[in-house]
Amino acid sequence: MSLLSLALKNICGNWRRSLSLGLFVFLTSFILIVFNSFFMTVTTNMQDALINSLTGHVQIRSEFTEEEDMLAMKTRWSELHFLSQDELNQIAAALDKQELDYTERVRTNATLISGIEQDYAMIIGLDPRNTHYQSAFGLEKGRYLEPAGSGEIVLASYIADQLQVSVGQEIQATGEAGSVSLKIVGIGDVQMLSLFGFNAVFTDLKSARVLAGFESGEATDVIVFAPDSAQTEEVGAQLASELQGVTLSVWEDMGGFVFNGISVYRGMIILFILVLMVIVSILIINLVFMMGLERRQEIGTLKAIGYSRKDIILMFLEEILTLAIAFCALGIAAGSGLVLALSNIGLELGPPMDFMLGKVFYIQYDYRLIFPVAAIVILFTLTAALWPAWHAASLDPVETLRE
Repeated sequence: MSLLSLALKNICGNWRRSLSLGLFVFLTSFILIVFNSFFMTVTTNMQDALINSLTGHVQIRSEFTEEEDMLAMKTRWSELHFLSQDELNQIAAALDKQELDYTERVRTNATLISGIEQDYAMIIGLDPRNTHYQSAFGLEKGRYLEPAGSGEIVLASYIADQLQVSVGQEIQATGEAGSVSLKIVGIGDVQMLSLFGFNAVFTDLKSARVLAGFESGEATDVIVFAPDSAQTEEVGAQLASELQGVTLSVWEDMGGFVFNGISVYRGMIILFILVLMVIVSILIINLVFMMGLERRQEIGTLKAIGYSRKDIILMFLEEILTLAIAFCALGIAAGSGLVLALSNIGLELGPPMDFMLGKVFYIQYDYRLIFPVAAIVILFTLTAALWPAWHAASLDPVETLRE
């Protein structure tokens, strides 16, 4: 009789132990699929919010601007050097050649004043026709900037509360180079990023240029949107070969403050997986030990008729592997089904969860999670079963036959 046949016979003959072991594998696979899908969704949403609201996939700025991170506040936005009209024309020609989506932006610091209330703000002046920021900025009241409008502003809810203003009111914005009157048309927050203290203030390019003291046609940077985030490095390398006299940075660098926050989340999930697998491994070790004790007579008989220690260990591992593959597949299928079902249901969240997950949370499913989850579960299961299997195979056949 082959080792595989013996393994299958043992699974059927001791189905309660086998079911207990399979249940641990099933729950582990199920939890890992759901938890990884949740984490992947949060990470992707945070990256998209950062790219659409602030950094783009690639940022092009003046070579004289010293800025390492747009959110770390190491440099004042009012100190950013401008790109001239000639430089912007050169950049536009290179971007149009590659048919890339891009927009000019003017970033500057200003003080927002309403009556006796005032607050410091980081102003982002953009072309209202470019709507990328709208996918990241969740409105609570009002609307976004009009495509052909000017003299309008969209405020973060925190700043609106500080100034005690609402949609329809006018405020005064004062920068180091000028002052403008702006009408509040919308109030909301950049979803996911408000957790990091990013209180966005969006206005049109013309108004931002007045505050920064720029001439018409000048900007602090050009934000480029790649067709896909995976193409960021490729797009950046192509532009770097064509453009001279400017500085290019990818979103991971310019959003390093947020990206470090994502790394913390990634560390947390790795720690969670390790703790989960250690607990499951301990349970599997105990179960396999019990299986070995219950089969002392069988193991003694097998060794007496010529089965080696290696054969006994392989029999145990084939039994464990069969159970692990079957129940891991069931766990992944159940977890995937749950995530796919929830992906069509938007979970409306309130504070404080909405700061981390957004106002409405749609979990996403990625089939690429199946392979690493299956590999982790099966590898840990076999590793945990190896020692008790070796211990069971080390029994003295003479003693077991006497028993």
